[in-house]
Amino acid sequence: MKQQLMECSAAVHASQESYPDHAIEEKLIKSLILETMKHIILLSTAILESQQNIIIGSRVNWAEDPSLKAVVLQLEKKSLFSVSQEK
Repeated sequence: MKQQLMECSAAVHASQESYPDHAIEEKLIKSLILETMKHIILLSTAILESQQNIIIGSRVNWAEDPSLKAVVLQLEKKSLFSVSQEK
C-alpha cells in the first residue's frame, strides 16, 4: 500500500512538472498555426490580385459581360475579406 501511494505521488508530481512544458508546447503550436494562417492569407491575396490584374490588363470590358463581372466582383469580395482578416 505504501509503495502504491509513493508511486501515485511520484506520478502526480511528474505530471505537475510536465504541465509547464505542455503549456509552452501548446503556445508554440498556436503561434505556428497563426503564422501559417497569415502566410496562407498573404498568398491567397496575391493570387486574387493577380487574377484581377489579368482581367483588367486584358482590356476586356468586364462590366458588360455578366459572367466576367460576377468573377471580378467575387474576387474583390474575397480580396477584401483576406485583407480584413489579416489586420
